[in-house]
Amino acid sequence: MHVYRVNFGPLSLTAATANTIVQLATPSTRRATLMGVEIGFDSTDAAHAGATVELIQATGAGTGTSATPVAQDRADPAALCVGGTTATATNLTVEPTTVTVIQTLKCTVVGSTLIYVWHPDAQPIFPVSAFVGIRVTAPQAQSGIVGSLLYRE
Repeated sequence: MHVYRVNFGPLSLTAATANTIVQLATPSTRRATLMGVEIGFDSTDAAHAGATVELIQATGAGTGTSATPVAQDRADPAALCVGGTTATATNLTVEPTTVTVIQTLKCTVVGSTLIYVWHPDAQPIFPVSAFVGIRVTAPQAQSGIVGSLLYRE
């Protein structure tokens, strides 16, 4: 299996609103296994409350900026999770539909980076033709959000 990374940012978050920052569209021929996620926040306001980070699966795609996954081994073929505004995308302006929350994390937004690596025995595996996303909700508006989603297909 090959390992790919979808990079995103810098992005902005609307206050108190669920914002899907990256969406992965699994292909019709292969499942995807998430390995890790990194999200960097650059707020300097100590009064800013923490953010909620959710791993989601949706039945309907959101709409965002097309993102092409990057192979971690440069000799690997192009990813089957192809980029597209309603496929693998970042900075979604239209949220995915019929969402199921798989996992929820909390983190600070004051100059921090969330690095979450799933244990090999607990890596989420998603079916073919699915939409997987990382959704962030912060009480205050945020900007300068950067990071990546690491997965195997």
